[in-house]
Amino acid sequence: MTWLAYAIFPAGPSAPAPESSRFPAGVDGAAVAFLKTGNLAVAVSRINGSEPPLGMEQVKQFHGVIQALFRNTVLIPMRYGCLFGTSQAILDMLAAPGHDYPGLLETLGGCAEMGIRIDLLRHPDGPPGTPASPSPESPQTGTAYLRTRQAHYHRTDTQDQADDNLIQQYAAPFTSLARHWYPEKKPGPPRRLSLFFLVPQHRVQRFTRIYTHTAADMTGSSFLSGPWPPYNFVTRESGLLPHSPGDITGIPGMFTPATPPGSPGYRNRP
Repeated sequence: MTWLAYAIFPAGPSAPAPESSRFPAGVDGAAVAFLKTGNLAVAVSRINGSEPPLGMEQVKQFHGVIQALFRNTVLIPMRYGCLFGTSQAILDMLAAPGHDYPGLLETLGGCAEMGIRIDLLRHPDGPPGTPASPSPESPQTGTAYLRTRQAHYHRTDTQDQADDNLIQQYAAPFTSLARHWYPEKKPGPPRRLSLFFLVPQHRVQRFTRIYTHTAADMTGSSFLSGPWPPYNFVTRESGLLPHSPGDITGIPGMFTPATPPGSPGYRNRP
């Protein structure tokens, strides 16, 4: 038997009792338990074998436990498949020096994650209609090839600047509502920009209203997601964690990647 971890949260009365009839079962219907040491706790369940089940139903069950916890307490969500051989190994993780779980929980307290995804339908080498850059094998003189590559890099720089401007355009109405935010660029085609906002929960409805009123006037096809547990704010990319070997993301396979597991996805703008 192996221990599957769901989330780290403060040990205290704010978290629901896992034996409550309103608390969901874990992966494959396993009972969820809380392991506690000091002021921290971890939600866990047992699974058979040394690998987590990879079906979508199990991923949704995992996400359901995190959501149930998040309705009652601040938490650090774990990535699906974070396994431990013993319960003591989990407690050792919580007590390990250099892992500032309480500090991160304090930063995340009272907040939810809101996301905006922007799909840019453009040619990978430039604006729509731009011809592709010739491949190195294309028959041409050395001078012509260098000029072609120079034009390609100029288009790339121009595109990056345009993306930065678009990020600032989208973010401007929301930065005053967020405790923290950061963008992420993904190459295409199509190119995709993602903006992640850590928003106090009492501001979430206002965030959604502003998006509804402003998104239709923005460039690109945009989508809104959230409120979620702060999946994208327990990664180094968020800027909330130290970039050092001792930071909490130094535990292999521990924290979730950008897309919440089992999420229904983004809501299209009106």
